[in-house]
Amino acid sequence: MNGIRLRHLAFTGPNIEPAKLEFVDGLNIIYGASNTGKSFASEAVLFMLGAVSKLPKTDEIKAYDAVWLGLTLGDQGEFTLYRPTKGGNLKLFPGLITSHPTGKGEVLSGKHSAKATDSVSYRILETLGLQDRWIVRNASGEKEQLAFRVLAKFAVVGEEDIMSKRSPAYVSNSYTERTLDQNLFKLLLTGQDDAATVTVPTEPARIAAKAAKLELVDEMLAQLDKELGDAPADRTQVDAQLAELDASGATTTAELRAVQTMLDDNAAERRAAVDRRQELTARAAELDITLERFAKLQAVYNSDLDRLHSIE
Repeated sequence: MNGIRLRHLAFTGPNIEPAKLEFVDGLNIIYGASNTGKSFASEAVLFMLGAVSKLPKTDEIKAYDAVWLGLTLGDQGEFTLYRPTKGGNLKLFPGLITSHPTGKGEVLSGKHSAKATDSVSYRILETLGLQDRWIVRNASGEKEQLAFRVLAKFAVVGEEDIMSKRSPAYVSNSYTERTLDQNLFKLLLTGQDDAATVTVPTEPARIAAKAAKLELVDEMLAQLDKELGDAPADRTQVDAQLAELDASGATTTAELRAVQTMLDDNAAERRAAVDRRQELTARAAELDITLERFAKLQAVYNSDLDRLHSIE
């Protein structure tokens, strides 16, 4: 089973009885007289789902320090989101609870990030199968990654939106956001996002880019004018100077080649001399060994000769 199911919304605090709303499967309607907390309950649900960062400021909320939202996350089972009334990160605990359990819980950020998966927004979108989706937000094809704060407008509907005469697809109630609303509604109906859409630069962006290029060309021309000076040389003089430089360059190249040839010859001679020296060194070592052997033989011969003389 995909999707999420709200189970309860509870406020707790020290020395005060918990305030709790129970939810059922399907559509839940919070109704009552004016100023009894209907809008506050909607905002509290959005607060717990990461769609808003703060709770509305009311006198009644001052006595509470924690909010608990029980929910079923698809086939994953039942969980409870905990968040301090002052805002900040959330914690996700297994099971339906309204007080701190012994476990530490999974810390989730209240802010959606395109590169992070440890936010309540990503966790909910993943359960819905809508993670890593992209929505076109304007006629130029500019895209933004789907966050639950955008999708929440279809999930939690306030009293004013219910009574409004505008199309329910335009949940933002802003003309500039109509493209985003339409594409979001299309995603919900078809499951297809706008990741493949190619972004087209807007007319102001194209004009600005063209102006920047022209400005760069003007700067390059100004730099060339500065280098040429107030009285630049005529074409004939420049051609003559280029011819002289070419001739000088050719002469220098020939000289460099001759020097390189000499260097190559010297390197070859040096290599040959090094090889000859190594050869002579090896032969000298062999002669030293031979002389050492002859010296040992001479010592043996002298010893034998002395022994013969002693016998006589």
